[in-house]
Amino acid sequence: MLIATLGVPLVGAVLGALAAESFTGKRLLSGLALLNLGAAALLAVLVTFGKPDFVPGPWNLALAADRLGVLFALLAAGIQATVLPYAARCLDPRAFRRFAAVSQVLVAATDLTGTAATLSTLVLGWVVASVAVYALVAGTGAPPGAARRLGAAFLLGDGALVGALVMIWRFAGDPSLFRLSEAEARLAAVRFVLGPAVLTAGDAVAVLVVASAVVRSALWPGPRWLPSTLAAPTPVSALLHAGVVNAGGFLLIRLSPFFAATPAASVLALTAGLGTAALGGVASAVRSDVKGALVYSTMSQMGFMIAECAVGAFAAAAFHLVAHGMYKASLFLGSGDGISEHVHDRRSCAPPAPAPNRMRPVLACTGAFGLLALAGLLHPALLAHRGGEVTVVFAAVTSGALLWGWAERRQAFGQTPWAFLGVAVAGAAYLLWFSAVTGWLTPELPAVGAGFLSPFWLLGALAAAGGLAAIVAYAGRWPRVAARLHARALWAAWGMPPTRSAMSAAKQRRRLEVELWKQPI
Repeated sequence: MLIATLGVPLVGAVLGALAAESFTGKRLLSGLALLNLGAAALLAVLVTFGKPDFVPGPWNLALAADRLGVLFALLAAGIQATVLPYAARCLDPRAFRRFAAVSQVLVAATDLTGTAATLSTLVLGWVVASVAVYALVAGTGAPPGAARRLGAAFLLGDGALVGALVMIWRFAGDPSLFRLSEAEARLAAVRFVLGPAVLTAGDAVAVLVVASAVVRSALWPGPRWLPSTLAAPTPVSALLHAGVVNAGGFLLIRLSPFFAATPAASVLALTAGLGTAALGGVASAVRSDVKGALVYSTMSQMGFMIAECAVGAFAAAAFHLVAHGMYKASLFLGSGDGISEHVHDRRSCAPPAPAPNRMRPVLACTGAFGLLALAGLLHPALLAHRGGEVTVVFAAVTSGALLWGWAERRQAFGQTPWAFLGVAVAGAAYLLWFSAVTGWLTPELPAVGAGFLSPFWLLGALAAAGGLAAIVAYAGRWPRVAARLHARALWAAWGMPPTRSAMSAAKQRRRLEVELWKQPI
């Protein structure tokens, strides 16, 4: 099954390069995508019943199937099976041929990364995936500047990961991914004296691994390459946002023993994650175009996922990885319908519904605390580990936000019992799904080391983000505040900080107008 999960996409890449423009070729490609999905699902069943595969190879390259890697490969196969028929309908034949060939190589590289048994195999799959993403963006109609910026960012991030691999090779050999604690102990014994500071090789490796994950997930303060891909075709965007950026979280989960004993790496991951979550949340809240809002929403979600890894909430991060991939793929493939609904709403002349401002906070707080009580009754085991705590609080905040929006509807208070019932059923189903997925993954998730931060840092940041969201929600009453939040978030996301001089500010306003004019609706 391991060979099938890698071989089927490679066969699809050859078929896509040769015969993707014909009707028969498109049917065969869709069939191969479904076959790859079936092979990944069968591999997941085999791993569940304790029958893992192991395939050795030359140059210390080897494959092995565990639950986390199989889940990552299953997600990639599912997204490819969904996106490929959509691309066959919306892309012209020449662009579809390139997309079909390169996207299959990307899926094979993702499967190689997920099912790697040694560090060398993982890095090989990571680098091949980066090359495939660059070819996908550069060869399917995206602006040349987007490809150059993505290539420079991936060169930086992959260079950091290769540098970590070289350092591990030098002091600990090429370790198996299932015995990384031994390699970490060897690296911790190698010390470097840099003036008054004493660093270990393990500290350097941890920082390099976090830097590689930050770049792949397009987080601050690394290169924010993701907004530059806005003009890419919708199937390319779906693959980027649903599968590629999630690899940063997978890398931190898989290589967690290297930065578990390095508090500086955890602080770096938490700072980058929370900073990007705040910037992306503000930018997505004020964007007027559908794809732009989705891009910054992805950056915000990736920041939150990296922050979950920083506090050791690996169960929540793994579940977040899967749920975000499925959800964001569906949103991008349905972005055309979102534009139609937006145009219809703007053309409609219906008067706005009255906003019952007095009871909205009561409804929101009741929904949030009610879901917390429901989680304590139905899933008390979720509060026993960090991933469960973070997920329950996140679900409670989401429930409060849903009821806050419900209060804006006409005659909302007459239907309040139905709203509470709907939120309770959806929350219970969400927690059941989370419990099932994390219960399946928990035996193979890494243990939380002493170097990880407390989850209260993340929960406190959620409270701060709620206050920031409230400011943004009411920023319409203060146009100058809204404009500054918009400009600063966009400049931070593009990697260009604003300056204070009047002449530079005028130049930035003109450049910002040009960039906003270029963005698609």
